[in-house]
Amino acid sequence: MKTFAAVVSVLGVGAFFAGCGSVEVYPETDVVEPGGFRLVTAGGFEPAGEGRLQRGTIEYEGQGDLVQTFREWMAAMSDLGWNRATENVVQDKATATLRRDSRTCTVEFASVQGKLKALIKVAPIQ
Repeated sequence: MKTFAAVVSVLGVGAFFAGCGSVEVYPETDVVEPGGFRLVTAGGFEPAGEGRLQRGTIEYEGQGDLVQTFREWMAAMSDLGWNRATENVVQDKATATLRRDSRTCTVEFASVQGKLKALIKVAPIQ
């Protein structure tokens, strides 16, 4: 277990999990990239150090089943230490709020014209 802790502390959580192939994270962050999606935009980044994102917005686009993709993403974020605060899934949209340390992550997965879009925002808890 000490080896695991040493790897995580040196590389950062994101780098460790990205290297394992279990999940892909946006570079130098602790935010999971939806599997098979392509990056549309990313900006407003403030790093928190040690592979964590303090503030930023990331948008992805892809295809797949909305509910399955959303649930897989939520599970991967939980594996990285994010805790679910709220979650809502309706016909063509899934939203959630997650918390970790002093940060909040809000996400919206939506089905738009046959494509899935994911908008992920991280910010300090107010």
